[in-house]
Amino acid sequence: MSNRINVSAVPQPAQNQNRAMRPDAGQRKSPPGARGACWATAAPGARFIRKNAALHAMGGPGELRTGVGMLDEFLGGSLPRGVTLDVYGPGGSGKSQVLMRAAAGAAAGGFRVVFVDTTGHFRPERILQMLPRRAVLDRIMVLRATSVAEQVAAPAKAGHTDLLLVDNVTDLFSYEYSGEGAGSTRGRMLGRHMLDLSRRAARDGIAVMVANAVRYTGDGEAESMRRVMDLYTHVKVRLSGGPERIAECRMWNASARFKYRIHEDGIRSEGASSSARR
Repeated sequence: MSNRINVSAVPQPAQNQNRAMRPDAGQRKSPPGARGACWATAAPGARFIRKNAALHAMGGPGELRTGVGMLDEFLGGSLPRGVTLDVYGPGGSGKSQVLMRAAAGAAAGGFRVVFVDTTGHFRPERILQMLPRRAVLDRIMVLRATSVAEQVAAPAKAGHTDLLLVDNVTDLFSYEYSGEGAGSTRGRMLGRHMLDLSRRAARDGIAVMVANAVRYTGDGEAESMRRVMDLYTHVKVRLSGGPERIAECRMWNASARFKYRIHEDGIRSEGASSSARR
């Protein structure tokens, strides 16, 4: 069985990070001499991330990977450390499948994995279906969070890890801060949480993946709490769902699009990807 525990409730974070929600909070100019590098504007205080093969040079066999072939190719061969990757889409599009496949692959490679489950969708049996090795589950710590306080506390409780995953990252915030006039508080609290995740990624050299839902408005479909999420995530992966499943990937200097399907061993990309550089 996986190491599933509940996160004990803790007080809300200190009220000292209001800057996280300023319009310019994520905007940083490249320091002198930074030519050829890309400043990670979505994570204040983050280190430089080289634009070599998208994000960094292609990793060897010991590197973290998502397990989705064309997504890993888009990322330069492996999942970059110090980066936050945001997978979003409608229900049933495969968001949780992407995160569980990445968790299974990392654990099989000997990496320590922490999976923060806010929805109850994590399934040990699904991990074993993807990679039928019992030892894989021993390297995945599952933290079940049922409140914002528990979700916010989870990364610190997890301790050292190589890959941190949160599924779903906004649901509890939307539920707890749903009253009239609660929108600004909801955005501020989520901003603090995302800032903490991005700082941990940069400081500890870990990879962070989050799953998020979409909301439907009069203008169509939009990622839940998109303005906050855009500030603190470096790579965006939109899954369309539906009969013709399309994944659209983008970051500051590149974009790609490919078909995929949900298979018993995870998410499989199909056909050739269309990509572009900016």
